[in-house]
Amino acid sequence: MYVPRKTLPLYIPPPLVSVKPLRQRGYTVSSKKWPAIVALCVWACASRSFAQTPEDIDREEQLARETLRGLTGVAVLVEDIAPDAERDGLSRNQLQADVERTLRQAGIHVLSDEERLHTPGNPTLSVRVGTYKAGALYGLCIEASFKQTVTLKRNPHIERPAETWKTQGVGIGGAFHLQEVRKGVIIKVGEFINAYLAVNPKARPATIRPFLQRERRLDVKREL
Repeated sequence: MYVPRKTLPLYIPPPLVSVKPLRQRGYTVSSKKWPAIVALCVWACASRSFAQTPEDIDREEQLARETLRGLTGVAVLVEDIAPDAERDGLSRNQLQADVERTLRQAGIHVLSDEERLHTPGNPTLSVRVGTYKAGALYGLCIEASFKQTVTLKRNPHIERPAETWKTQGVGIGGAFHLQEVRKGVIIKVGEFINAYLAVNPKARPATIRPFLQRERRLDVKREL
């Protein structure tokens, strides 16, 4: 099943944090570099104040979910991948296809460019995979955010695109683990699906097929 956001605050896939595969491939991994790489990952993804209480976070997430109510579909934009990550096998086109397929399997209509322009708010799910390469290792930041046009309350004539929902996480891995990033992206898209279905229950299908072939058929659980 898709994992609710509140139970998955940080994406660090187990295969990405193991040093053993790196050593088996002949890489020397200095323990002194790990804190710096982890700090870079956290810094790249940091957006939430550590002073927030669980109640504040729950309230913030509920308000963010409400901005998804009534959506009839979303466009998908996967941002450009760093050249070194692309050379090591991380494909923007593949990620775009993965995200669109996962949304359709969950019963969410994926808007074409023309449909987006004619849909109120130009709703767009944006996916960003930030990478920082340090020797044999990559620091990773996976982010999924929903953007739409909003109006200024004191002047409704002013409209601006704004980010109204967001999730993110960090990880560490070697170049040969970059394909694992696809799974992390699907997890983050799953969090968006949970949020969408929580406020649009009529759009919920009975079951969906997972993108990951090793897993069995999944039920989409509504996030409470």
